[in-house]
Amino acid sequence: MRSRWNQTTAPLKWDDELPLDVDLLVVGGGFSGLATAMMVTAERPGTRIAIVERSPLAAPGIAFGACEPPHLLNVPAERMGAFPDDPAGFLSWLSREAPGAYGEGDFVPRALYGTYLNVLVRERTRARGAKVGFVRGEVTRIRRVADAVEAVSRSGAVVTARAAVLALGPPAGRAPWAGVDEGAPPSALVEDPWSAGAFDVDADADVLIIGSGLTAIDVGIALVRRGHGGQITLVSRNGRLPLPHPPAGEAPHSFTRAELEGPPRKVLRMVRSAIAAREPMNQGWAAVIDALRPHATALWQAWSSRDRRRFLARLRPLWEIHRHRVPRPVLDEIETLKANGRLSLLRGQLVRVGVADAVRARATLDVFGASPALLDVARIYNCTGPARSVRESSDPLLGDVLSSGIATGDREGLGLCADGSGRLIDARGRPDPRLVLVGALRRGDLWESTAVPELREQARAAARVLMNVLPAGSPPSHRPTAGTQRVARRSRT
Repeated sequence: MRSRWNQTTAPLKWDDELPLDVDLLVVGGGFSGLATAMMVTAERPGTRIAIVERSPLAAPGIAFGACEPPHLLNVPAERMGAFPDDPAGFLSWLSREAPGAYGEGDFVPRALYGTYLNVLVRERTRARGAKVGFVRGEVTRIRRVADAVEAVSRSGAVVTARAAVLALGPPAGRAPWAGVDEGAPPSALVEDPWSAGAFDVDADADVLIIGSGLTAIDVGIALVRRGHGGQITLVSRNGRLPLPHPPAGEAPHSFTRAELEGPPRKVLRMVRSAIAAREPMNQGWAAVIDALRPHATALWQAWSSRDRRRFLARLRPLWEIHRHRVPRPVLDEIETLKANGRLSLLRGQLVRVGVADAVRARATLDVFGASPALLDVARIYNCTGPARSVRESSDPLLGDVLSSGIATGDREGLGLCADGSGRLIDARGRPDPRLVLVGALRRGDLWESTAVPELREQARAAARVLMNVLPAGSPPSHRPTAGTQRVARRSRT
């Protein structure tokens, strides 16, 4: 088994050369972009595809490529297949590669899922005869030209494609110390917790984690597994950790669409009533939350903009800790650290960060309902999650498509607007058949646009709509000018 894995599971090979023209350009090399590319090749063998990723990792996406060995999936193996018509495909792969090691309800290491994706991408793109290139680079500009799409990289290289898929992932938000940094040592401020050297900290040094969600838990676990023995402090505005997955065997629940009609407050009452009705039977709340998932997009789309804003302001934190759960063993480890005094969780926010000494920052926390806290720490990790609004993002491509009118943001600023098939909607309200959106930036339209089960459905819908503009035969009629071609040939992305 190990010899086979050594041959097939190395990270994908990323080149620096952007081709002049392709049939399909995929911007983003995470799960959404790669799943779309694989589904296109399944329908249209021989498609020439360039997948451009700014920061390639050992496996697709931060969740599977930047994880530590102890980090587990938050969805059971039986539901993590990459394709909608084979949701148990990952479990089947596990049963072949590691017989008896994992069951259908197990939460498998995320790095192992990354291995599965690497193998799958190689098998699917080679078996169908597709010509798929993996390019390390950053697309900063996209324009529609005649029957094609023209994209420009940060270095000025140009590629022309029949169509493009935008699979950018969630936009990064501002660091929590932006605007309150009074000269803290740069080494103490970790904007990306998965960057090189992020965990290179003295074993007995105290650290501060801003946030208390899934990423914050991952960072805490990673520190402990690396032998860290200092104090770990988590601080967030809600002061809550994600809740655990339920034990196996709980009875499922279901809602009719009619039961969930109405604004967020009415839906909340229905959910609480359903949970209360299960308590006499010793059944928990998790199945009730799971029963909302098939209706989540319809609910979100039925709510007015005012309803959505109220949900985001008042109920989103509750939704996130109930919806985005963690395996029980992981939460047990966090609770043990709390009980032993190694980890503390505060409800509050960072209001100032300055210098404690040459290598430590002094953080001032506004602790809600208590006195302010002063912490001298060797690291402050940003685990606050993506930007709340696309308008806060510094991503150059996102800014470009919004300012040019190629795309438009939803009213709440959560993402970009697309139609039901994922076709990007421009500033005039017109869906573009050659520009397709998949992934986190569809959350403004769909709300649920994070986990593999919904992302693989988006990828399938995108592949189907792309079939209308990816006919077999000649490449797109538009070409860069002769001068642009010379630049493109010698430019690196």
